[in-house]
Amino acid sequence: MFKKLFRTLTAGYDRPSASLTVASAMGQRRPPFIPKYHVPLMMLEPRVCLAMWVIKGTIISNTRFYVECDEGDDSPVKKYLIKQLTRLWLTSASTILEALDYGYVGAEVLYRPHHQYQFLISGMRSLGTHEVFPVLLHGKRVGIKCRMRERDDPGGEQTPLYIPGIKSFWHVHWRQHDEWFGRSRLFGAFSPWMDLAGSLGARDIARTYYHKHAYPGRGCYHPPGATEVDQIRTPNRDIAREMLQKMRAGSDVTLPAEYDPMGNKLWEIFPLEAIEGGADVREWVYDLKDEILEGVGVMPEVIEAAETGSGYSGRKIPQEAFKGLLHEVVFWMLEDIDTQLLRPAVKAEFGEAACDYSIVPFGFVEDESGQDKMVSLDGKQPPPGAQQAAKSGKITS
Repeated sequence: MFKKLFRTLTAGYDRPSASLTVASAMGQRRPPFIPKYHVPLMMLEPRVCLAMWVIKGTIISNTRFYVECDEGDDSPVKKYLIKQLTRLWLTSASTILEALDYGYVGAEVLYRPHHQYQFLISGMRSLGTHEVFPVLLHGKRVGIKCRMRERDDPGGEQTPLYIPGIKSFWHVHWRQHDEWFGRSRLFGAFSPWMDLAGSLGARDIARTYYHKHAYPGRGCYHPPGATEVDQIRTPNRDIAREMLQKMRAGSDVTLPAEYDPMGNKLWEIFPLEAIEGGADVREWVYDLKDEILEGVGVMPEVIEAAETGSGYSGRKIPQEAFKGLLHEVVFWMLEDIDTQLLRPAVKAEFGEAACDYSIVPFGFVEDESGQDKMVSLDGKQPPPGAQQAAKSGKITS
């Protein structure tokens, strides 16, 4: 009776590309954002690197997990999960977070034997984002396929390698945009990055401006005709030009004290009027850097002191809002780790009945009583003592 409720009717739906839609709406003033080409270039910009590492560093350093089992704290399943999750988070959290760069990440999961258990997760080996693809069967992922090249022949023929089951890991960022390939976190920062670092962008204009106006230049009045220098008659205009060029290099210049019948100096050097506007160029560059932070999802106040309200309103509120935005990232990271790796491992080690457990992430935002506001995907929260235990150095409790 309810079978139709459990069937995904839109499994074959393909959402239109937002990159092409945005480019069309802007009248082709911007090229479409293509992560394969643009992400490596964007990561050359220091502000982009800073924004991404603020997000990744906050997630890695602040996230804690509470493992809840019906059998209590002495449950062998709980101890097993704590050991697995602790090792996985310490060695592979940064690998999983590579999905923020391109929208998805594929990796081979590495295992090691253990004297007490059948196997433990040792870590992950990240694969080239554009050389790995999910392998689907009836709409579900059953593994990944990677293009392989011989190390001794990097330009040789590519051989596909299939990595099945729990030997493979696939994580997607912002999966609401695409079920298997997601969307890059840098999507919102692409337009200000183009304005800043693109051809004829703010940085090019600033470089040209300061190169041109760092030395305001000089003018020189000179008499007509030529002057004999070292027994060679040299046009006065060439002598004047040479003097000005030497002044640009910091040289001293001497001139003969000659006057015309009207009392005017025959040789006179005068400064040219400098063109103002350097402050506006600098302000434009700084504004674009802030827009890059905002496009990635980092409030500028998180990493910079606010101009006004540097106390609770200037720092604490933006920081809590920023951490709140990262809840979704942590939720889906934990969901993929649990469903793809931990539950199959627990089932193989302890049986199907042992899979009745919950892993609750916390460690981001606290309420006034010190209780963490974060909840798991099944609505559970860590006990009040878990936050204090995490502060004392425990990763999981």
